[in-house]
Amino acid sequence: MKHPSNPASWLGLFRGFPRGFDRKPIWAQINVTWRCNLSCSYCTEYDNSKGHVPSSDIISRIDHCKELGVLHTDLIGGEPLLHPDIFPLIRHVASTGMSTGMTTNGFLLTEEKLKTLIDLG
Repeated sequence: MKHPSNPASWLGLFRGFPRGFDRKPIWAQINVTWRCNLSCSYCTEYDNSKGHVPSSDIISRIDHCKELGVLHTDLIGGEPLLHPDIFPLIRHVASTGMSTGMTTNGFLLTEEKLKTLIDLG
């Protein structure tokens, strides 16, 4: 198939999907914090002047994702391991039946945190 030069022509690609195709999000990313322990010159994903997203807001977003039929939720940031409630938040995602992931630079991982993450699934 030739690469369409007009973005609107990309819509034609969806005509091949069968009628009744279940149109729901299957994957979501939820930002849990703007803070980061690094300050990489190329990164636009952190802002240390902002704080952590309140846990109650994150839980509401996780629950909403479940209601929408999302199958997998990634917790992202800045650096998610800086959020004081990151492990209870991961536990909450798991309790909904969704799989979860987390994008981290890894610098804050300790043996204890790794064991906790493994235990959380």
